[in-house]
Amino acid sequence: MIMFTFLIIFSIQIELSFSLQWNNALIGLPSVSCEDDSIRVQIETEQPFNGRFFVKGEHTKKECIRDYTKGLGDDDDTVTVGSLESHKRPNADALFRRKSDDEGLCPPCDCEKRRKRETRSNQLELVVGLDKCNIQRDRIASPPGIRLSFVIVVSFHHSFITKLDKAYRVQCLYSESNRIISTEMDVKMSQSENISRTVTPTSCEYKIINADGRVGTNVRVGDEIRHEWSCQSSYPDVYSLLVHSCTVSDGRGDRMEMIDERGCSTDPSLFSTPSYSSTSLSASLLSSVFKFPDRTSMDIQCSISLCTRIGEECGRITPPHCSLSSKRLPRSTISISTLPTWTLHSSTLSILDSDSDLPPSSSLPQSLSSYLFPSIFCLSIPSYSLLVSLTSSTFVASFALLICAHKPFRLAR
Repeated sequence: MIMFTFLIIFSIQIELSFSLQWNNALIGLPSVSCEDDSIRVQIETEQPFNGRFFVKGEHTKKECIRDYTKGLGDDDDTVTVGSLESHKRPNADALFRRKSDDEGLCPPCDCEKRRKRETRSNQLELVVGLDKCNIQRDRIASPPGIRLSFVIVVSFHHSFITKLDKAYRVQCLYSESNRIISTEMDVKMSQSENISRTVTPTSCEYKIINADGRVGTNVRVGDEIRHEWSCQSSYPDVYSLLVHSCTVSDGRGDRMEMIDERGCSTDPSLFSTPSYSSTSLSASLLSSVFKFPDRTSMDIQCSISLCTRIGEECGRITPPHCSLSSKRLPRSTISISTLPTWTLHSSTLSILDSDSDLPPSSSLPQSLSSYLFPSIFCLSIPSYSLLVSLTSSTFVASFALLICAHKPFRLAR
């Protein structure tokens, strides 16, 4: 009887501990520190964390993940104790004999590792190097600089992505310093008049629109999507834009050029040359979704350059003259590399194969859903714990009644 009572208590303790593992949440938003050679992300949880903290799409790389399943968040927090001479059995007298300060058996403690072990396990930290983890780099012109971005994932389970997990997009802007070269000249000028005027900086963006008119991130092979590039300026009639140098990548090193530096398509069957608007600073094109073999995501990067419409030079650049060969093109004195340029990424596309078209069970009628999935049902963790406890109690009560009923029978014999 004692043994079965112990089994019930042990089962309840297991279920409660499992419930506590999932009874966790994040406190506030992550804290981001943009440093010279890395980006530091910190966040805190309500309970001690026992999961993973990593850069999305890079969890297999050691420098892009912190594993807290052992409570430390590091793979190299192993304490190595100094050893005696190899292949010799230590003498007990030598072990307990008083030694001088320089002859201790253990090496000095590593303060940095000790500090890490003393850090509370509900304070998460991930340091990502600027040249690691496939960080996206976008060059912007106002303010001039480079914007680095990536997505971090806080996963509460040690192996799977669950509904409790959170994902955040982290962005850091590294501004480019303006270098001023001056020389001293003594020139007498007439009295000048100061004229000041504030102009709103130009900003550009790149969006992918699906068939529903919304920004698309989850698509299938063959779906029709619309690529849109646009810039907002105080003087849209003064500028013209050129979309050029577009590449697609799978995030693992494979990269292909879709639009060259002139703004012309390299493969019209996949990516046509953009059409330019005559009334606004915008360009667009329609394409069907494609993907790399055995890959489920794709990132698209394009550059946008602006030129002024003063004179005829800008008209020789945009719209691009793709029907003419490079030798027959009119020579322009403007170099695209000298123009204000933005290098922008679209939202990363998650792409399914064309045959992955089974709708989710929640969108099916209740009768059809029950017919297709008759054996699938869900229980919450408290309900599951109660079910196990009631089952165990019923089993023990039945066993006790059986013993009580069997005892008078033995006495009668």
